[in-house]
Amino acid sequence: PAPGDRLVDRAAGFLRHATVEVPSAGTTSWSTVADVRLRQAEVAGIRDRIASGADLDAELEREIAEGAGEVDRISSQTDGLQRTGDPVTDAHHRTNTLYNDMRGGIPWDEDRFPWGDWLDFCRTRNRAVVDRHRAWFDARATSDVATAATLVLESVRDGDADLERLALEYLPFWFGRRHGDPSRPWNRFNIHVRDDEGGRILSYEGNWRDIFQNWEALALAHPEWLDRMVAKFVNATTSDGYNAYRITREGIDWEVPEPDNPWSNLGYWGDHQIVYLTRLLESLAGLAPGRIDDWMDRPIFSSADVPYRMVAHDELMADPRRSIRFDADAHDESMRRVESLGTDGRLVQDGAGVVHSTFGEKLLIPVLAKLCSFVPDGGVWMNTQRPEWNDANNALAGYGLSMVTACQLRRHLDLLRSIYRRSDGSIAFSTATAEWLRSTEKVLRSEYGLLEAATIDDADRGRVLERLVRADRKSTRLNSSHANISYAVFCL
Repeated sequence: PAPGDRLVDRAAGFLRHATVEVPSAGTTSWSTVADVRLRQAEVAGIRDRIASGADLDAELEREIAEGAGEVDRISSQTDGLQRTGDPVTDAHHRTNTLYNDMRGGIPWDEDRFPWGDWLDFCRTRNRAVVDRHRAWFDARATSDVATAATLVLESVRDGDADLERLALEYLPFWFGRRHGDPSRPWNRFNIHVRDDEGGRILSYEGNWRDIFQNWEALALAHPEWLDRMVAKFVNATTSDGYNAYRITREGIDWEVPEPDNPWSNLGYWGDHQIVYLTRLLESLAGLAPGRIDDWMDRPIFSSADVPYRMVAHDELMADPRRSIRFDADAHDESMRRVESLGTDGRLVQDGAGVVHSTFGEKLLIPVLAKLCSFVPDGGVWMNTQRPEWNDANNALAGYGLSMVTACQLRRHLDLLRSIYRRSDGSIAFSTATAEWLRSTEKVLRSEYGLLEAATIDDADRGRVLERLVRADRKSTRLNSSHANISYAVFCL
């Protein structure tokens, strides 16, 4: 290939043919080994080893044992090895744990990480932050090892919300692979765990559901990273209450229109959004409740600037399967910001940079989005062109309701009530979110009498839904203007 050409791996198939005599009650065996991603010199080395007459069978068995031992060491880091009276159950647990490790990744070394990787992470995300704190970043050698707790403490420097936000999102995970479903061409496996020198590649990527369902389990073995998982979650949600399609170490990603691709489709994947956040928050509240309380009124969190726009209410009612418009200009502007700044360019920004929100605001926005699609006595309207709960609901997207999300929302609101009641004073919201909250609360208060009715008829359901949806269709674009909202409004 010419310099600069991109090499593309291609699947290969082959047949192996041999004539073998197996004696009575005897056995025969063979091994098929595929050494891939090798340089020409390495291929030549294998050829020479085969020609040398060396005991390759013994060498192969030794390598298999070493590989199995390494997998056991990985599994032991997430409590994957157990011995009970039921070996089948043990094997099942071991397999599930290993698959979970492969999906979301595992920490580099418990709560420690290499300083050089943290520096690379910040350079990728926001080069302006690195420039502002150059002396601090350069104070350590890239080979130095730091801890998660120390990073957060040191990142609270000069009131730089961006630096603290990045420290709260930094997750030095490795061994993960990108989930891929061969039946879906937009899903492609990525299994890159070591570099050319054999070092661990610290990276993770996956669809929203794939990542957070795995981190929920991972947090049981590594609770020291639980607050970072929560921060990653809320920083990747949008200002209108939804979430980006894909989560990566580098930030977020979304789908773009592909007119010639019949598989191409846009929409917010809202499945499991509320339930995953609930479980992560419940775990964090049980582990370190003060962490949540400290975040509530601090504007150190971000919002994903996904260039999807919900259509006007009348258009939505006319065709609820076509509720999303792709904003090409906003996408192009985001890509320009990425080029000049780093992947933080995909976040909501204004003239001063990344727009920051309090944790109290970030927690409430997804709730408002769900409430404004709520059908009384029914469920949450699945109107974002994607299934709200799981693949079984594909056919319901647009015209269906999710009872599961409604039930999980009830549990989530119980949790939030206890969190907001502990908040001391007021919480800063953007003016757009504050107005959204007030208009939604006004609708719900005025319709409160329906709870006392024996039944809720279709006319009542339609009236409430229309009022809620119209409240949601007002602008929810975040900006730097804030309004302080008393915590008492959330404790009703």
